[in-house]
Amino acid sequence: MSGAEALRAALAAVGDGVGCEHWTLPDHGLPVALLRDLGLARPITTRIPRCAEHGCRYVGACPQEIVFVEGREGRAGRKFRLTPEGQAAATYPAALAAALAALPLAADVLAALARGEQTIFALNWTLVEPRVAALAAGEEPPPMPSRAYLRAVLALLRDQGAIVWDETTGVVHLPGEARGTPAPMREPAG
Repeated sequence: MSGAEALRAALAAVGDGVGCEHWTLPDHGLPVALLRDLGLARPITTRIPRCAEHGCRYVGACPQEIVFVEGREGRAGRKFRLTPEGQAAATYPAALAAALAALPLAADVLAALARGEQTIFALNWTLVEPRVAALAAGEEPPPMPSRAYLRAVLALLRDQGAIVWDETTGVVHLPGEARGTPAPMREPAG
């Protein structure tokens, strides 16, 4: 299943109801933070419904269910409702393309790959490095997306034809770029 198909399937499964990262992540590879950043979902941070209250598909089988039943810490932002854009993106591919084009991480990935092909590990470091430098300079860096977030963005960019990603070798490059030696991984500054 492509990244866009996984995203549309997850959005369609939520519909007018409540979605949960504890099934969107393992079933579709989609963290709630990505859905939020794409403008497709609003994480629920107060009055978070219990799993049984919204008919979660994993009631009785999810190890995280107890967190919601007992109202434990760590549940805020894990469940979400779709925005109108999220409902549109479930069936309208152009809505997803527009959301992806506005995503800062997508622009960062494309800028990094403009310097040459990279392994997924080197690409991850290229994205982390400016954040580490900001910390070293005493600045507040933007949060670094999780590996699942990066992987989902790469899958969506590949589906849009913006990148070529060989998951077997872990090499990512821009379309039309000749396969060669991946750009070397830079040593951390300082």
